[in-house]
Formats: sequence, C-alpha cells, structure tokens
Amino acid sequence: MMTGICDVPRHDVQCLVARRETWRVRSRALSLFFLYLAFGPGHYQSVDGMLMFEQARALLYDGTLLFREPFVWDDTFATSLYGIGLSVVYMPALAVFSVFEPDVLQRLGTGADLRRIYDDPVFTLAATPTQAALAAFAAHRTAMLVRELGFDRRTALWAPAFFGIGSPAFVYAGADFAQPLTAACVVYSIERGHHCRATYSRAALIGCAISVGYAVLTRPLEASLLLPFAAVVCIGYPDRKIQLSEVRTIFVALGSVFALAVGLTLMVNALRYGAPFHNEYASLGARFVVPTRESWGYSRVGRGGWLGRFRRFGWCRLGCATCGGWKTGGRELARWAASRLFYCS
Repeated sequence: MMTGICDVPRHDVQCLVARRETWRVRSRALSLFFLYLAFGPGHYQSVDGMLMFEQARALLYDGTLLFREPFVWDDTFATSLYGIGLSVVYMPALAVFSVFEPDVLQRLGTGADLRRIYDDPVFTLAATPTQAALAAFAAHRTAMLVRELGFDRRTALWAPAFFGIGSPAFVYAGADFAQPLTAACVVYSIERGHHCRATYSRAALIGCAISVGYAVLTRPLEASLLLPFAAVVCIGYPDRKIQLSEVRTIFVALGSVFALAVGLTLMVNALRYGAPFHNEYASLGARFVVPTRESWGYSRVGRGGWLGRFRRFGWCRLGCATCGGWKTGGRELARWAASRLFYCS
C-alpha cells in the first residue's frame, strides 16, 4: 500500500525539506566553484601571491620559513612578508602536484622573469582550485548565515549568487591574494557565532573560535577587529537572558584561541626576521595588531587600515537594523541611509 506525504510524520517531512534545502545550497556553491575555475586566469597576479606560494613550497619541501634561494623581483626576499594562513592551505594541493616541481623550479629559477607569472603549472594546478574552493565555501556559509538569521529558503538560495557573483568575491576567487580565505573565516565565524547564540552549541562556539584564530594567521590586522565582533555575535543582544558562566565560556574560548594565534604569529615573525613585532608593514612604521604610533599604513584602505573601515561602520549598523525588529518606516529609512553611506564610502 502506497503512503502519501500526508501520512509521513511531520518531523520526517521537515527533515526531508531541510536535506533538500541543504543540497540545493551545496549545489549552488559547487556551481560557483566550477564557474571560478572557468573564468579564473590560472596564473600569478601579484608579487604578494608569489611570495605566499613560495612560502608554501618552503614549508612543504624544506620545513622552514626561509626560501631555499632568495626570491628576486623588484627587491630581494628571503621569506614571505605575510601571514602563513594561506600558505598552509596551499600545502595539501601542492603535495598532490609536487611531481611537476623539479621541471618548474629548474626552468624558472628565482630571478625576476615574467615567465614566473604565466608559466608555473604547479600554481595553476594547486593554488587556482584552492582559491576557487575558498570563495565557494564562503558563499555556502553566507547562505547558511542568511538562513540562521531567519530569512526564508528562497532568500538563502539567492545569497550564494549575490555573494559569489555580485561582489568582489568573483574577482578574488581567481586571484592569488589572501582575501578569499579571510572572507571564509569571517563569514564562518559569524555564522557559527549566531548558531551558538541560538542553540547554545559548544561545537558552534569552537568553530567560531577556530575561524577567528585562523583569520589571525592569515591577516592579523583584520582579525583583531573580528575578535570583538565575534564575541558580540555569540553573546547576543543586551536584552537576551544569558548566564555569566556562558559569557565566561565564550570569552575563554575566543580569547584563548586568539591568544594562541597571536603567539604563533609572533613566533613566525621571530623566525622570519629575528624580531616578533616586525611584519610586512614595518617600513610604514606600523606594528602588530595595535598601532604604537601614527602611521599612514593604518589609514589606507589598501593597506588594510583601521581608519579606512570606520566610515563603513555606520552603514553596516543600519544594515543590521534593517534586518532587526524595526517597523516598516524605520526599515525603509535604514535602507535609504545605508545606500547613501555606501556610495559615500
């Protein structure tokens, strides 16, 4: 005897709908992955990307942070200037395609040759899919975050498209920068933090803390802003009833992982340069995480500056208010003001 859908228990129907929704979101993220591979250039786009990929080679083949031979371009580099987060992510794919390395290293060498940009098949095979996967993962977690915020399934299914195609993620997915990894850490930490606030899940809190810590290993300056924001997301609004022990657990989890990541970053700096507080912005007079004196590097948006982000806080706050419990008139006002501030930024 056939059983209709009305005879299926309500809980089972909800599980089937949730599984179908999850599969649709994952299929869209997978489609974005192949789209990024199709439109990605497949070659280096910056000296920064070269240094981070050479750092992965040094870590995998020599077990050291220093290059086997100095890397020469506009300047001579004995090591990478950036966080090791992206270099470590490169290593699994690099190990798979390391069979092509002897020919590449012998043909290209370490000099300033334009062939290094276009004629490195190991970078094409290892780094390009990695960057595409990171951007697709960020789009997938964006959809999950939209669902966590209470929007309907249709909105959640549109979220990967708007994030993955209608934002700079489409460009960075084919680049060699650390921004896709940073975006994945940011989105995942916010999504896990909101899930922790809604369900009191320790696993979600651990995931949020790990993503914040790995963001520090990738781009320390941005991650220093992510830590307090992740803590606020995990704790919730001031009117939310939460016990002091839960707040203590959240701060201990986030703070301990953040401190561990900061310690690892300082150790990496010491091994690279002989000084823990020396980093890629040292020539601009900047220091690690907290500026010790005024520096133009902290005000420039291209340098990841703090001051360059302050003007965005206003329209981000209004965007949050748009998703909150305001009345219709307040939401329309927030949308109008946020759009004006967006164009001014």
